[in-house]
Amino acid sequence: MSNAVNTFRINCIEGIQADTERCSRLLHASVGIATALNPIIGYAKAASLAKEALKKGRSVGELAVEKGYLKQEELEKVLDPYQMTKLAQYSHKEQ
Repeated sequence: MSNAVNTFRINCIEGIQADTERCSRLLHASVGIATALNPIIGYAKAASLAKEALKKGRSVGELAVEKGYLKQEELEKVLDPYQMTKLAQYSHKEQ
């Protein structure tokens, strides 16, 4: 078993590097990102943006700015992946 794990590590894991540009494109193209907008623009608008983004093949963020729900600077702050994951780790703490 240890030989298999070492072989897997050496041949499959070592040297892997994330394509950060592609990851960013995929993140911002995801309609699931609309959930991050719920607290700011409300569920109905966020859901409508997600549906329209799917239908038109556009990003939720692009549509949110176009419709005037958020300014570009606000959108970038709200959809910052680091901030979203950082905040998520604290939202499930027991009080």
